[in-house]
Amino acid sequence: MSEQNIDIFGSTVSYEDSVPLAWQPRSDENEALYLLSLNVSNEETLRILLLLNDATPMDSADEELRMPELQRIDLKINVVLDLLAQLITRAAPLPKAYPVRIAATGIEWRQAQPLPLGAQGVIDVYMDKKYPRPLRLAAQIGAIEKDADEFKITAIYENISEVVKVLLEKVVFKRHRRHIAHARRTATK
Repeated sequence: MSEQNIDIFGSTVSYEDSVPLAWQPRSDENEALYLLSLNVSNEETLRILLLLNDATPMDSADEELRMPELQRIDLKINVVLDLLAQLITRAAPLPKAYPVRIAATGIEWRQAQPLPLGAQGVIDVYMDKKYPRPLRLAAQIGAIEKDADEFKITAIYENISEVVKVLLEKVVFKRHRRHIAHARRTATK
């Protein structure tokens, strides 16, 4: 097995998490149509993820008075989403969760078995437990690094549309900011 060191995270924003993830090899049959359908699906998924994670802004004193009611409705919707996600997960269990580092350019994870360097495939990444629909990203294995009893796999996204790239950058940036804010709150306690 050949190893290669590449840094897809150099100057781009990324964040670390533990998320369900699955790699599937990609065939060349009808690739253009397949990649188009992936981009359409990913655009929809990313827009929903951004919507689910957005806080309701307050613009005026009137809105401040209505906030308790909006918060109550928001809480009820979140409860329904949680219950629905649990039902979906029971019906179709998610893949194994891996510690990952995610950026808008690629993803890195560790697993017991190596993947072939240069292999092309699709990575299913479940980015939110409340919304168990994966991002399905076409990618190529760009680096494999042996680390103790596991392998660090780096995959570089391929053929993602400009819209998907921009939306993915927004999601990654918001998650990165949330992790920093959480770390600061934890450090001050």
